[in-house]
Amino acid sequence: MKTMKLFASAILSLTMAAPAVVIAQGPPPRPGYHSGEDWQRQPWAMAPGRYDAVRQQGFRDGMYGARKDVENGRRPTPNNRDEYRDPHVPRHDVRAYRDGFREGYNVAMRHFMRGGYWR
Repeated sequence: MKTMKLFASAILSLTMAAPAVVIAQGPPPRPGYHSGEDWQRQPWAMAPGRYDAVRQQGFRDGMYGARKDVENGRRPTPNNRDEYRDPHVPRHDVRAYRDGFREGYNVAMRHFMRGGYWR
């Protein structure tokens, strides 16, 4: 009898804790979504050729930031990204980096919100 109560208590504890684990993870990604790296070679994911190296880096980082926000169910805004707020570039390149980051972030979000996936 004592073993049965202990077993029932353990099962009850597990079933009550399981929803908390699911809630803590956030919503699952959309069907067909995967986080593979092959999306970088898609035409929509290419930084414009007119961008200098700093803007291109910002563009790529913005794409990654958008992907992370989607995967983690965060609100879609580049202002929430540490890389945008405090970029690791020389002070004179911050504006160019942020311009590229914003553009890359917005391109990725538009693509994803239209039902596109990271393929």
